[in-house]
Amino acid sequence: MDEPKSHQRDVTRSRFGDNARINMGDVHYHLPHRSTRSAVRVIPYPCNEDVVPRRDLIDRLDAILPHTSGSHSAALWGLGGSGKTQIALDYAYRRCDADDGCCVFWVHADSEATFIADYKTIGRKLGVDKRLDRSDLLDAVRSAIEGQQKWLMIFDNADDLRMFRTDKKIREGEASDNLYKFVPQASTGTTLW
Repeated sequence: MDEPKSHQRDVTRSRFGDNARINMGDVHYHLPHRSTRSAVRVIPYPCNEDVVPRRDLIDRLDAILPHTSGSHSAALWGLGGSGKTQIALDYAYRRCDADDGCCVFWVHADSEATFIADYKTIGRKLGVDKRLDRSDLLDAVRSAIEGQQKWLMIFDNADDLRMFRTDKKIREGEASDNLYKFVPQASTGTTLW
């Protein structure tokens, strides 16, 4: 429409479709086109506005975990209480701001129970059948994450690495509690431990 800017207004969060135009006398509303596919984000904590900025660490994570395709992985390590979770949280929200299409998934990996509970939550968001049992559910969620166009997976408090062992005995099936096989490995995403 060729109306002056003062007569045009954007309207969001309405029940009208994309690119709809609404004419109300001399006031015209335009609904911008929105992507039909929105990124799924499962982050259990709100953005911490009081976090101490660690730009050096965030820049290093950006270098190690590029926003382009390719399977990359990084780990934050340090003493308990040193701020690893806050750095990961800051990185997750910065990644959301920088890339609207990137899905972000947060998994508490301090025990098998929290791992499974968070995978169930992610599965609900991704439309995975909630009737699946433990290993089928975990496998379906892993596949659903790998099917996303772009994703970041954060495993918080993965202190007991025995849960994620990859040695030969585990691969041969001698231990049933290995969760590493349910960690997404596709080239469309990155993993932060």
